[in-house]
Amino acid sequence: MGLMKTELREEQDLQLAKWAAVLANPARLAILRHLMEQTACINSDLVDHLGLAQPTVTQHLKELKNAGLIQGQILGQRRNYCLCIDGLQRMQRHFAQLFDQFPSESIPCDC
Repeated sequence: MGLMKTELREEQDLQLAKWAAVLANPARLAILRHLMEQTACINSDLVDHLGLAQPTVTQHLKELKNAGLIQGQILGQRRNYCLCIDGLQRMQRHFAQLFDQFPSESIPCDC
């Protein structure tokens, strides 16, 4: 038996919440933007670019990697990071599905 519609929606909402939490940090957004401008990026370059401590950058990279938004490859004693296109496209589709539910016309609001 497959997932019921409400279970599927809950699963999608949990994933959206995870991505939103990862994107809620300005340093992580800066890392994503920097990687979008590069074909790849070595960790120490990010430290110089962001002006943050190495352990802080490493933790942000770990969060982005765990969210499936970036990938890393060990090259000697360095780790090379780049965007995970599949993960970013998946996130984009999920957020688009959420926002596509909004009505195209404005609804009167008393707020």
